[in-house]
Amino acid sequence: WVALDPVTYDTGAVEYVKGSHRWGKRFAAVSFSPGETYHES
Repeated sequence: WVALDPVTYDTGAVEYVKGSHRWGKRFAAVSFSPGETYHES
């Protein structure tokens, strides 16, 4: 992951949870910033 724009906690910095790869679940972003909906292509 490489940030192309300045990233802060408020703009949605990437967070990792130790051991989450073993949960058997995948998570997908619903939106990247307030008011901006993510549409799958």
